[in-house]
Amino acid sequence: MHNVGRNNPCPCGSGKKSKHCCMKAVQTSALTAQSIPAPTLQLMQFALRHHHLGQLHQAQLLYQQVLWSEPRHKDALHNLGVILSLTGESTQAVQLLEKALQIDTANPLFHLSLGNALRHIPGQNERAIHSYQRAIQLNPEYAQAHNNLGNLLSENNQPEDALACYQKACAIEPELVSAYLGICNALRQLQREDESLNALSKVIALQPEHPEDLASLAGELIKAGQAAEEIAYLHKAIELSPRLYKAHHLMGEALLGQPNLDAAIESFANAIKLKPDCADAYCSLGLALQADEQFSQAEIYYCRALAIEPEHSRALSCLANLQAIGGETEQD
Repeated sequence: MHNVGRNNPCPCGSGKKSKHCCMKAVQTSALTAQSIPAPTLQLMQFALRHHHLGQLHQAQLLYQQVLWSEPRHKDALHNLGVILSLTGESTQAVQLLEKALQIDTANPLFHLSLGNALRHIPGQNERAIHSYQRAIQLNPEYAQAHNNLGNLLSENNQPEDALACYQKACAIEPELVSAYLGICNALRQLQREDESLNALSKVIALQPEHPEDLASLAGELIKAGQAAEEIAYLHKAIELSPRLYKAHHLMGEALLGQPNLDAAIESFANAIKLKPDCADAYCSLGLALQADEQFSQAEIYYCRALAIEPEHSRALSCLANLQAIGGETEQD
């Protein structure tokens, strides 16, 4: 079974951490049902406890025990389906979720979970879209269903429709960070860069201590020519997460544009330490060294980039330009 950390992005694609998404999206109504035998009720209580803690293997075994004695237990069917979807067993997950829906066809959570499982099966996007739409039809204020439908439409290169879904999700749940990230991506697909930047700024306002989002905003700022503001965000991102490769690499790019070559070289060197198999980092360090007129060192790093990725277009171009410069220098 795959491990799904509570703080990792949820595999369903919502953009939330697992502990705030599918690990939380378990059905608990049966715990108050009077007709449930006491042993089954106790098994469900134990299963839910493990599920919420991210102990999926233990929860799976307990849900299976419930289903051996109560094969039509809709909540056990649903929750076990969610676990199988989380751990990459999407086909089996769909079978269980469809059984749960045969018992309770009007449950929007069940339709959402079915959509989450279907989207990971090749050729099932239309069915996944229908499941999300059915969840929304049953509960028009279901922000997560609007958000997940937006994610799937965005993946299918339908940014206008995806944007409408994300905006609806934000209108329902104004602090749904994943929906603002979706808005940012959809606007970028539509080449509406200024609006995309504003959406990303909203994400930072909602969770100012999130280093990945700070680094993403910094990357957008440098595209918009706001390098000074970008550097401030990158300093904060590195302070929060010193081993975040993306922040060090972007810091190097920002400093290279200043130009602050010594600091840029140091940032790219830090990026290489964090991700020594990344051709981009070696190429970027080569560019900084070339700008500092350390031509022989620059050539070494371009060659290292090409050793990792022989068809790396930027490294090939930079190395060719450097060698041309060297040839001209020799002729002079």
